[in-house]
Amino acid sequence: MEEQQTRRKLIIRNGDIQRILEVTERQARNKMLKIREFFKKEKHQVITVNEFCDYIGLKYEDVISRI
Repeated sequence: MEEQQTRRKLIIRNGDIQRILEVTERQARNKMLKIREFFKKEKHQVITVNEFCDYIGLKYEDVISRI
């Protein structure tokens, strides 16, 4: 019997930030912009869940459970 792999989300979106931090859509968008600036990402590059965790200071497991 094969083991099932659990699917883990790789990237984070504004809606995810809204749910995790319990903020408005605008606040989530602004937070995403600040994270993008912090990691020197260009507009077309994505923000990973790990980068979000590092920036915000939350544990990966806690974030994944809220997405």
